[in-house]
Amino acid sequence: MMPDKTPVRAGTAGSLSTAVSPTSADAMTKTMSAERMDNDTQTDIAKDVYRAAAVQRAPYWLNVLGATPWFEESWQADHACDEWSSYQKASAALSLGLFCEVFPQAEEAPYLGECVRAGLVQWQSLLGRDGRPRHRLGRRDPLTAAIATQVVRLLTETTHFQTSSLIEDLSKHMRWLSRRVERASWVEALAVSALSDAATLIGEPGLLSLARERLNSLLARQDEEGWFPEDGGPELSRWSVTTDALARVWHEQGWPQLEAPLRKAIGFARRIVGPQPREIAAGPLGIVGPYGLELLAGRVGEAAVLARQCREFHRLLQADVGAAGESSEAGVSLMFAVMVAPTTVAHTPETTAHANESLPRAGFWIEETAAYRAVVEGRRGGALHIVWRDGTVLDDPGVAVVHSHGIKSSGHATRVEAVRFLDRGLISRGVLRRMAGHRAQGAGWLRRRRAALPDIEPVTVEGGGEHGFHPHLHDHFEREVNFEDDAIRIRDRVDCLLPCVAVVCQSPLPGSSMRYGIPPAAPIFIEGGRHVELTRLFREGALVEQRVRRTPRTGK
Repeated sequence: MMPDKTPVRAGTAGSLSTAVSPTSADAMTKTMSAERMDNDTQTDIAKDVYRAAAVQRAPYWLNVLGATPWFEESWQADHACDEWSSYQKASAALSLGLFCEVFPQAEEAPYLGECVRAGLVQWQSLLGRDGRPRHRLGRRDPLTAAIATQVVRLLTETTHFQTSSLIEDLSKHMRWLSRRVERASWVEALAVSALSDAATLIGEPGLLSLARERLNSLLARQDEEGWFPEDGGPELSRWSVTTDALARVWHEQGWPQLEAPLRKAIGFARRIVGPQPREIAAGPLGIVGPYGLELLAGRVGEAAVLARQCREFHRLLQADVGAAGESSEAGVSLMFAVMVAPTTVAHTPETTAHANESLPRAGFWIEETAAYRAVVEGRRGGALHIVWRDGTVLDDPGVAVVHSHGIKSSGHATRVEAVRFLDRGLISRGVLRRMAGHRAQGAGWLRRRRAALPDIEPVTVEGGGEHGFHPHLHDHFEREVNFEDDAIRIRDRVDCLLPCVAVVCQSPLPGSSMRYGIPPAAPIFIEGGRHVELTRLFREGALVEQRVRRTPRTGK
C-alpha cells in the first residue's frame, strides 16, 4: 500500500521537501542548543542529566539522519558505502522523534518532526502490498527487523507520527517478520520487543503469544557467563541493545522467566565495565546505554551501580560533547532513559575489583593493577581497552593492513580461529576482515597520506627480507597481549597472501563501536612485505618501546 501522507496527529506533509534539504539540515545542526529553548524547558533540563545530555546529542543525531531519507534498506546503504548504515539512521531518527515528544516547546521540534515523518513515508514506500520489503535483498537482511523495531517503538511512545496507512502497513510488516527468527541475538531481542509492543499498538494479541515463544528460544541461547552469542563473540554495545529490549519486555509484560537471565546479563557487564564513569564507553569493547539499567535499578542491585555510572558518565560528557559515547545505539537508550524516572535501590553490592580474571567462554581477560585496568577481548581479534590510573585511555581495536586491492582489519574479526589464555594475557588468531567502505587502491591511499602528512616517517624495519611466498586462502593475524605490573606488551603479527602496502593503526570511530577507521596521523609501521611482526610496550599511558620486523609465515 502506498503511504498516506496525511497525518492523524501533527502537521501536514507539505513541508517534507524542505525538511530534508541539505541547507536547512546544516543550519539546524549549527543553531540547535539549550539556550534557544524557553526558560521553563531549561529549568527542567537542569534537573535531569539525561535531559541535558539529550539536548547536547540532538545535533549529532540530526547529522546521522542527514539530508536523505533514513529508513532505506540497509543493503542500499552498504552497497553505496554510506557513512551511516540504515539502522544507525533509523536509531537516530527514533531519538529525534522521542526528543520532539519530550521537548515539544523546543524551537527546533517542528523541523525535527518533519524530518522524522519524511523517513516514515520513505520506509512505507519500500514495503510491498503483503508487508514484505519490495527488494529481495531487504527480505534477507537481518537489520530489516531492527529497523522495524524502531518504527514500532516510535509509534508506541508517541501518537504524533501515526497515520492510518502507516499502522496498516506496519501490521502487515510485523506479520511477515513474525515468521522468521533472527540469527543475531541482539536483533532477535529487538524483534521480541517489537512484537510485544506491536500487539498493543496494532491490537493483535497473537503477536504477544508469538513474542513469548520467541523469547523462550532466545533465553535458551544465553551463555552461563551471562552473555548472548553474536557474530565474533560478545560485545558491550550489542549486549546493551539486548538488555534494553529484554528489560523493556519485563517492565511491560512482567514475564517471570526474564528475571534470572537479566540478573545474569547484568552480572556479566559488571565484570567488564570498570568503576570509573568513562568506562561506560569502553572504546572497542562497546558502549553501555542507560535505559535498561534504569528500568532494572529498582530490582537488581548491580544494575543500580551501572545506572549511577551512566548518569555520571553523561554528566561528564556535558563539558566534552565530542567524547566517546556519541553513538546512535546509545542515543536511543538515552532518550528512553529520559522518558523513565531514574530509580535506585536501598542497598547495592559493594564495588569489587576483578583483578587477573578470565571469562574463558566469552574470550575476555580482565587485568587490574596499581598502574592500570585493562580488558582484552580475544574473540574479537584482541580488541583492547586500557584505563591508566592518571585517567589516560588507550583503545586499540587492532592493526589494519593496506593492500593494493583494499584495506583489511583485525579489529572485531568475525573469524577468530583460536583464543589461548596465558598466565597474564591471551593470544588471539584469526582472519583479517575487509573494512567496509575502503575499496580504494592501497598505493593511492599511501600517496595521499604522504602528501597530507609529509613530516611523518615510517618506522625502520628490522630483520631480513622476504622468506618466500606460500599461498593460502586468507590473510591471517595473531595478537598476543601480555600484562605486567606496570606495563602492557602487545605483539601483532600478520601473514598476507599478497605483499601489503603498509601496516597501520586503527581506532574506533564515533557512531558505533563496530565502526573503525585509520586516523590521519596514524603511524605507518612498515611498508611492503607479506609476513610482518609489530611489538609495542606501553607504560604509564605512553608508548615506550616499538619494534617492527619481517618474519617467516606462521604456517597457516
